[in-house]
Amino acid sequence: MTKINTPEPGTCKCGCGEQVKRDYRPGHDARHVSQLTRAVREGAIEKRVALRLLPTESLREKLTRTLATKVA
Repeated sequence: MTKINTPEPGTCKCGCGEQVKRDYRPGHDARHVSQLTRAVREGAIEKRVALRLLPTESLREKLTRTLATKVA
């Protein structure tokens, strides 16, 4: 019989505490980028630290693009 490897449940990386089989609940990757954007802009964390907290290159690029936009 073939064993199917299923990911072990973990906790959503956005900090909501929900159990997930991947990195995030649907839509929570964008939430995480928004949280980190706010934290960097408020001076709570440095950009380099925020970038290390994101698990994929595409999310790191999204954070970089978001930080480059001006806030009204």
